[in-house]
Amino acid sequence: MKYLKHALGVDGVLTKAFAYYSDKTQIDMVLERGDRNVNIIEMKYCDGPYTLTAKEAEKMKARRQIVGKLYRKRMAFSTIMVTAENTVQNQYSSEMIQRTVSLSDLFKDT
Repeated sequence: MKYLKHALGVDGVLTKAFAYYSDKTQIDMVLERGDRNVNIIEMKYCDGPYTLTAKEAEKMKARRQIVGKLYRKRMAFSTIMVTAENTVQNQYSSEMIQRTVSLSDLFKDT
């Protein structure tokens, strides 16, 4: 968690992290932050950069709606991808992903 918070630039922000499971979906990590932001973190591994497909983008939209329902108070929501490398920029990633953190980002300056 320490490395992810550092890569996101929120080292000094109070956070609560948890995975979310239901009969309809699974979210790798939800990072609730003390600065009224919620990061929906998707973790993907593949050889080379990750390419978001139309099918996966639809799943991400559904996950974002579920997280939105978990929080009745005003919060800002963003989707973060954690990948081995980076994310290929396409119409789906531009719409759904606000930030990508690669493995090299996680271990930079540690």
